Amino acid sequence: MTTPPNFSKQYEFKGRVKTWSLIMIAVGIAGMTYGFFSGNGERTFANLLLMSYCLCGVCIFSITFCAFQYVAQAGWSASIMRIPHVFAKLLPIFGIYCSNCSSTFDKTSQSQNPPLALSQLVT
Repeated sequence: MTTPPNFSKQYEFKGRVKTWSLIMIAVGIAGMTYGFFSGNGERTFANLLLMSYCLCGVCIFSITFCAFQYVAQAGWSASIMRIPHVFAKLLPIFGIYCSNCSSTFDKTSQSQNPPLALSQLVT
């Protein structure tokens, strides 16, 4: 007989993992700040919008995965269902972020660049 897993424990970042995680967070924040203040604000907004679309897609896929597992009453996925549930909880946050980025990106791109005709895009 095996002991059931204990889900009340939380993972703690210690040592090198914590140090590298904080360094990578700082590098990402510095890169975003540089992107906004170097004159490439429109490109930075476009990259953030693309990133938020990708994360929304992952969140929607995780909701679909959870729904399929629930409908099929699959037992094999019980050990990994915590991961899709976390992504499902993040969907409202990424959805709001995605809508804010797209509205800001639309305002900045329309004010600076007029729409191009198809003949201008081809040449």
